[in-house]
Amino acid sequence: MTFDEMQLIMQSVVISQREMQATLRETQNLTQSIARGIQAMQDKALSDELKRDEEKAEHQARMEKLERISEGLVNMLDSIDSDRPTILRKLNTIENKTDAIIERLNRD
Repeated sequence: MTFDEMQLIMQSVVISQREMQATLRETQNLTQSIARGIQAMQDKALSDELKRDEEKAEHQARMEKLERISEGLVNMLDSIDSDRPTILRKLNTIENKTDAIIERLNRD
């Protein structure tokens, strides 16, 4: 093997090493880019999950408030129903007094 042939082989090896280093750098850059993308997706997923949990808690609070309002309405309606005999009794008293006044006026 001649000196020139050995020099060509050495140049070829050096070029191959440079190409491998360039490929390694590209692979490292690509790997880092993919890692950043994965991290961004994980951050987004965590953010979305926290948002869903917050919305779920808000929904639960609204449902509890609606239940309290509904119970209040039921209690109010029940109260009105229990007051009805009192109101009817008062109306009957007024009607009886009115009838008595009309009878008295008719007699006079």
